[in-house]
Amino acid sequence: MDARLPLPTLALPPIPDPTDWDATALPLLHPLDAALRCQVCKDFFTAPVLTNCQHTFCSECIRRALQSDRVCPLCRAPEQEYRLRKNQVVADLVDAFVAARAGVLALAMG
Repeated sequence: MDARLPLPTLALPPIPDPTDWDATALPLLHPLDAALRCQVCKDFFTAPVLTNCQHTFCSECIRRALQSDRVCPLCRAPEQEYRLRKNQVVADLVDAFVAARAGVLALAMG
């Protein structure tokens, strides 16, 4: 007889993803959701910074990428850490979108 107890299942919270909008009444919010995400970590920007080639990344993501490869991860243009600039407009947009996202998504799902 097997005396092992079943392992409890952990209910992990869903990870927000731009595809969340696809099956809703507002699928046009998918590109906006995607545009507010870092191309390195795929999460919403955290402390976004602007590169000299005009791409935005999380500060930590681009700094980590530049340690091993001194180029922009998107366009491969040469980049140096001292040239990075804070992107406050994107930070404000991300904050506003994230604050409204769950409520708007719930309304869009009907």
